[in-house]
Order: sequence, then C-alpha cells, then structure tokens
Amino acid sequence: MLSLSSAPARAPRVSARPRLSMAFASAVVFASLGLTAVPTAFGQTEQPAATNRDYGDARVCAGRAEPKDTARFLRTELYFGSNKPDGSVVTPEEFQTFLDKEITSRFPDGLTLITGLGQFRGSNGLERERSMLLILLYPVESAHASGQKIEEIREAYEKRFKQESVLRADEPTPECVSF
Repeated sequence: MLSLSSAPARAPRVSARPRLSMAFASAVVFASLGLTAVPTAFGQTEQPAATNRDYGDARVCAGRAEPKDTARFLRTELYFGSNKPDGSVVTPEEFQTFLDKEITSRFPDGLTLITGLGQFRGSNGLERERSMLLILLYPVESAHASGQKIEEIREAYEKRFKQESVLRADEPTPECVSF
C-alpha cells in the first residue's frame, strides 16, 4: 500500500562544489564504462561569503567548524587534452616530461593529476581524447603569483603540443585545508 505524506518534500541542500564533483565523478564513471553521456555542470547563482574566523577554540571556514590548523587555499583545475592536430597524441611519457619540467618546477609543494577520457566541441567538431586533469591548491596569499605560473603552464602546453586551449577552472571561494 502506498502512503503519501501531506508534508511538502524538502529538496536536499547541496553546495556548488559537491555538484561539480558529482558531475565530474559521473563523467569519469561514464567514460570508464565506455558509455556516451554528456555530463551536466551545475552553476551557482549566489556565492557564499568566504569566512575564516576564530570562534573560541573552533575555526570556522566555509560555514562549518574546522580543525584548528586550517589554512585558506584557492583551487585551480587545468584540463589538458592529448590529441595533436597532426593526428598523433601526447604520449604518457611526453606528458610526464612536461609535468616534471613545466608544472612541478612551478608548484613543487604538490599537485594532483587524474587521467581520464574527455570530449569537447573544437574547431573540427566533436573531439574525444585521453585527458589529464591537474588540481592545484595554493595559499590565498600567493594567488597573483600562482595565477601567473598557471598561465605560463597553459601557454607552454598549447605551444609545445599545438593545442587550441587548456581549460582552466578556478574555484572563487577559498577552501579550508589541513595537513
């Protein structure tokens, strides 16, 4: 027997970051299973105020209590495609050399690299390719210098591998990190 409640259903509260993470995770799962689907990215119409204040013994960042030793970091993601205009691809060895020379030299404290399958509509139509997602976290205080380094990385990759672009996605609200 089906019972209906008279109380209106409440929509779950989900912030933009989990929505984007869910969309990206869905894309990775679909790609790894060989399924064709276009993931949907969810936008956020209103940015929450960045908070990072002390409340007694607890530090509050992004609206929740965090461990005492948190730091405010910005997050940038770079998406590198591997298809070259001549029909060849950037090999894993070529990308590793690029990572060592151009990326690690600029961000020696650490980074995350995820390899997956991506697709986009380029000048030649729909392109599918192996892609690399680089995640960089850096202190808010180094935003300007880090931004310049990130642009140098993008320009170097585009030039070296003759790419139309390297997609850059920046999270505008600082994230709270602890080590």
